[in-house]
Amino acid sequence: MSGQHRIVLPLPLALLLENIRSTGLTDDEIVRCLQARDYAAIEALTLADPAMSIAERAALAEELGIDWAEVIRSGYEFGFLHLNGLKRLLAFRYRLHAGTDYEADEERLDGLRLTAAQAEELSGLIHRQWLVQPQSDPGQPDGEAGTDGDSLVGAYGAVLHSVQRKQG
Repeated sequence: MSGQHRIVLPLPLALLLENIRSTGLTDDEIVRCLQARDYAAIEALTLADPAMSIAERAALAEELGIDWAEVIRSGYEFGFLHLNGLKRLLAFRYRLHAGTDYEADEERLDGLRLTAAQAEELSGLIHRQWLVQPQSDPGQPDGEAGTDGDSLVGAYGAVLHSVQRKQG
């Protein structure tokens, strides 16, 4: 999607989309459900955050005139993303959790195992406030993740990354 204009989504709506995507629905199915206001079909599935009110956030999207088909077609990025929103994004989209899959403080996250494609995708979503960078892994050459079979992501060429809040 590089070269295309991405839609800037407010945090609650971007997390709504990522939470729905966590169910395994295709983008086309998501658009159909949201356009038809068929929230029960979404809520019947296993959401990363089942407490999130799909109907409330979808109503906000309608009020703001969000065209979900266009969001899917063009892609989106976060307009503003605080630390807890970033952690939720990582949990919804990549199933990565603070303290288990990476370490976090107020200004940065360290030890995120992401493929190059995932790192590029994440950077495109959060680039306004956060910088995604490769991080060296003291136990592996060139920061490569282990491929000992214990790490499914490692088997797909994941490397350690850090995400740091941009200054300014």
